[in-house]
Parts: sequence; structure tokens; C-alpha cells
Amino acid sequence: MESADAPSPPRGRLPRPALAIIAPLAAAAVLAACAPGTGSGPPAVTQPAPPPDEAENALLRDAEQRLVADCMTERGFRYWAVPTTDDEGLRPLGFVLDDTAWARAHGYGGGSLARAADERDANPNAAYVRELTEERQRAYAAALRGGAGTPELSIDLPGGGTAVSRLGGCEGEAGRRLYGDLAAWTRADTLTANLTPLYVPEITRDARFTRALAAWSACMAAAGLPYERPDQVRAEARRKAAGLAPDAVTVAEAPLAMAEAQCGASTGLAGTARRLEAEYRERLPERYRSAVGERTELARAALPRARAITGRTA
Repeated sequence: MESADAPSPPRGRLPRPALAIIAPLAAAAVLAACAPGTGSGPPAVTQPAPPPDEAENALLRDAEQRLVADCMTERGFRYWAVPTTDDEGLRPLGFVLDDTAWARAHGYGGGSLARAADERDANPNAAYVRELTEERQRAYAAALRGGAGTPELSIDLPGGGTAVSRLGGCEGEAGRRLYGDLAAWTRADTLTANLTPLYVPEITRDARFTRALAAWSACMAAAGLPYERPDQVRAEARRKAAGLAPDAVTVAEAPLAMAEAQCGASTGLAGTARRLEAEYRERLPERYRSAVGERTELARAALPRARAITGRTA
């Protein structure tokens, strides 16, 4: 057993992949812990703390909405905290599908996206704002996001361009209450969501990827679907589903999605893409890997507050 005044073991983080070529993967900070027993040998290493999963991210969004609603009420406006939809069809697709059961049930998720769009159109907040006078609409916008002179944060995006976020109003207050350092959260969240341009081109040129993609294309051709890439199949699915009602969209998409998934699994293309993404993300400049780790830390710290605010667990 180590003595009470023994030096603390080193602590640090090694951010790891958090996005699958469009979809999130598990990964994040590695924390070193004191080794039990005599204290001899290297410190034990705990399991990496993963970034929040989809349910936890939804919990954070819902908590933020609750805080915004409370703030807007205090400022004399009505605001509805619309809960995040739990539609399984809205999950990220990734580079290629390999879940045939999901593809059978949801196609490419087009039906779920159409339903989500209908829900946005029916959002009570939008209807409420439309009923306000122009003067009250301006006051509403200032209360929600801040008026003239509100601090703004400019973030240079990895793939080029700049994102500008306002840090004021009830949205800013909600973010500060939930995450503490709103600027740090906004920067880390924005960078983490925009890293793919840095490594996806390299992945698609990697020989391991091109071999797996060729096998996938051959598998699709054998099924009577001569496509070279998954994005081509998805474009065809969108064409078939154009103008259809949400449930009919799923029916139209499902056959192509199932074929893509069956070949994605049998040829190993999906697994290859995930492994290569993990590898290439490890090569990102430190400032970007640090952003992934910082987002994880801030989100994990905010989850207990989100549970208290919403009265539920993720």
C-alpha cells in the first residue's frame, strides 16, 4: 500500500476516435489510477471514458431545452421544451450499412427524417413566434440568442470556413448552467462535429479500404445492383422515395438498404471503414484530438446536472 504522502500517479488523456465516417464511435480520455497493493510497478490504467452515446446526447439536449424554457418564461415569453425524438430510424448511417435488421425496418431512415421534418414544421415555438408582432418578434430573438453587442465566438473549421456562435440570451445562459464554460463547450462540440474532412479523403485512398470497397461492389453486382459506392445506392433510394409519404419512403428504401447492409457485413467493408477511421483519427493534430477529449469531459460532467434538470436518466 502506498504511503499517504506518496506522489500522485500521472494523469492525462489520450482522445481516441469519436466519429465513424459520419457516425459517432466510442472513445475518449484515458485516466491513470494508482496501482493497488504495494505500489510497485506502473500505475494501473482505467478503461477509457467513452463519449456520450446517442441517448445521453439526447438527455443533454433536452436538459438545455428545459433551461431555455425557464429562462424565456422569466423574460416574459412562452417557450416549449420540445423533447428530442427517440426514433431509431434517425441514427447516423456511417459509410456503409451492415445492420440488415435495421435496414429492413428503416430503409435509410428517410421516413424518419420526413416525420422529423413534419414535427419541426409543427413546432409550437415557431407557431408562437409567427403570432407575435414584429416588435415582439425582435424582442423574442434578443431574449433567446442575445441582442446587439452579444459576445460571439468564431471557430475556424478543420475543413475550411468559420462557424460563428452567439453566447448570449437564454440559449447562452442555459449552456453556461449546463456545461459551465460555454465557450469551451461550443468550441469543442463544433470541432468534434467537423473533423471528417481531415481524414476521410485519406481513408478512401487507403489500399485496405479500396480492396474492401471493390469486394462490396462485386457483392452488390452479384445481387443485380451494379453500384461502385454506397452513396450511389443511397442516391437511387432517394430517387425512388421522392414525394412519398414517410411510411412509403421506408418501403421504397428498404430493399436497397438491405442489399447494402448484407454486402457491407459479408465483405467486411463496414468493419474496415471503422478500423481505418480509428487509425486515422489518432493521427489528427493534437489540437483536434484534444477537442474530442474536452467535449467528452464537459459532456460527462454535465450529465448529472442534466439528469437533475429533466428528472430522468439517459
